[in-house]
Amino acid sequence: NSKRLIPGQLTTIGYSLLNLFCKRGTVIGADSTDSSVVLNSGAWQLPLYIDGPDAGKPLTVESLKEVYCIPCSWLLLRLMYSSDDGSIPLMPSYNDGVYSDNHPNLS
Repeated sequence: NSKRLIPGQLTTIGYSLLNLFCKRGTVIGADSTDSSVVLNSGAWQLPLYIDGPDAGKPLTVESLKEVYCIPCSWLLLRLMYSSDDGSIPLMPSYNDGVYSDNHPNLS
């Protein structure tokens, strides 16, 4: 029994995780006891995984290391601090090379 995409129906195509808040100067996830926490701002190229992490384990970036990665599938994500005037910078072209895959998912 194969699953088929139905137009107009919400469908999950994969899973990806990124530490939203990190210890200052790292991409290591911060917890509520860390005193130096910053937004993990940047342009990220995140791999998509075929399945979510094990429900019995804590939800962390590391929890996806045991899951099969979907070949040639990426999520491009930009996290930015808000500007004083509320303007939103233009999205960079993928060819500009600003999306980083330097994160714990791939190590």
